[in-house]
Amino acid sequence: MLRMKCFLSVSVCVAGAVMFLVSPAFSAEAKPRILTEKEAEVFGTIVVNRETKRQNFLVLERLIADKQALWKIVSESLAKDHQLKPDAAYTYIAADKTLYLLSTNNVAKGKEPKRTVVQKFKTDAESMPLRQLMASRIQIENQFVVLNALAEENREETLAWDAHLRKTFDLKPVARYEIKKRDDGAVELVELPAKEGD
Repeated sequence: MLRMKCFLSVSVCVAGAVMFLVSPAFSAEAKPRILTEKEAEVFGTIVVNRETKRQNFLVLERLIADKQALWKIVSESLAKDHQLKPDAAYTYIAADKTLYLLSTNNVAKGKEPKRTVVQKFKTDAESMPLRQLMASRIQIENQFVVLNALAEENREETLAWDAHLRKTFDLKPVARYEIKKRDDGAVELVELPAKEGD
């Protein structure tokens, strides 16, 4: 499962301020940088885009975790009720109402896998619980592929927006920043001190 280790926290647009927070590294010599109105707008837009992608990733991570839990429940039911191993391949042939274990051991390349009978059923109704569980597991596995691809895409886009922000505004690799409007109307980018415990 994908894990993201390098995302940076952001809170956006509160009472006219935009916060851009990253891991701490504070220089006492850091001076506020005055931004033009256009620069402040660009900064805020990039931060919002990055945070959107980061939130997408976090939602997808939760969905993947939920699907993993569901996959485990389905696999345990298949193992308990039908003696199917999670790491083995099976097929159900409706024509003879039979569940087969598939194996490619000692099978020539390009040939059909070897089938071993696991269970025969008398009726379609009798095999229905098995077929429903097998279909559910296949569906969950297909969903994993899509969710993992989307999560990776959002992870990469978050990092790309972060790199774009740092390059555009020449930000330090490790620092916390805040954009705020001053009483005179100027907008400044301020490097913030480290949080305690960081």
